[in-house]
Amino acid sequence: MMNTQSKSAWHPYLGPLLLVGSFLGVWLLLKSFPTLTHFIFLAFFSIVLAAAFSLPMEWFARFTSRPYAMLLTLLSLIIVLAAVVWIAVPLFVNQFETLMDKAPAALERVREWWKGHTGVDFLAGEGGNQSHLVQGLRGKSGYLLSHALPIAFGTFTAFIEALAVVVLGLFLVYRTDGYAKGVIRLFPREKESAVTEVMSAMGRALQGWVRGTLISAAIIGAITGLGLLLLGIENWFALAVLAGFGQFIPYLGTLLSAAPGVAVALAESPHKAFYVLLVYLVTHQLEGHLVRPLVMRKTIRIQPAVLILWQLAFSLGFGFMGLLVATPLLAAVEAAVDIGYVKRVLGWKD
Repeated sequence: MMNTQSKSAWHPYLGPLLLVGSFLGVWLLLKSFPTLTHFIFLAFFSIVLAAAFSLPMEWFARFTSRPYAMLLTLLSLIIVLAAVVWIAVPLFVNQFETLMDKAPAALERVREWWKGHTGVDFLAGEGGNQSHLVQGLRGKSGYLLSHALPIAFGTFTAFIEALAVVVLGLFLVYRTDGYAKGVIRLFPREKESAVTEVMSAMGRALQGWVRGTLISAAIIGAITGLGLLLLGIENWFALAVLAGFGQFIPYLGTLLSAAPGVAVALAESPHKAFYVLLVYLVTHQLEGHLVRPLVMRKTIRIQPAVLILWQLAFSLGFGFMGLLVATPLLAAVEAAVDIGYVKRVLGWKD
């Protein structure tokens, strides 16, 4: 009798406990097999790209047949990539050449500014000038050359993986119904409607994440561009575009995209570099605490605290790739749990 009462008392909590246990089990499984995890993340990236490609493809499909809509989507992708390369590559090349020309003078200005404010000469241990520092960097050239081949091979591998992900995403978006039917047939026939509903909800969630990220990118890019324009920074538009694309890397993207802007300003003066860095830091705070939470709340139903904990778990467990995949994966998981478990199993309604 006591066992029966104990089981009935635990019954309401059994489902949530099994759900949490399943998440922990999957996390540990992925953590234990890094090669499998890498493959799964790449496959999920292709699904996210398919969700992104579906947005323009659905719009083009209103005016033409599906094959032509696919072709127009592919052409749009090529145009966007070409525009990014056209904007970004000359910026980096020109600024790298400028920095190499102005590096000694800029380093000396930084040294004088720092010494004037702190009384410390950070080059004192290098003979009081930058020549010793440059010689030290040259001494590392052998080490860099010895690692050039592994770096080149890693870059080539990453390029092949990225190309495979893009191609797979295009195949998925072109034959969405066919692949969806294949997944549905893995489940009992009486579960067809439930599985279809869950998959549709996951697709909408991924599309919402893409839309939200694009909106955030436009807002952050505009704010960054305005700040750099007011400071008189050259190539402010290209730097704003880079800041916008940085939104696809949660939290770190804004800071990583700040490096070219700070480098450009540093070639002019340390003071201007400080103000440019301040612009990026303010933009980063706006992105993390205002823009992204508000936009994502409208496009996907994820609580900020849950998102931060999820991103922390994936970044600690799987590194940079885990951080990239964390937010869209959480959007898909939240949609699947909401439809497949909360509403269909527990019976909750909105």
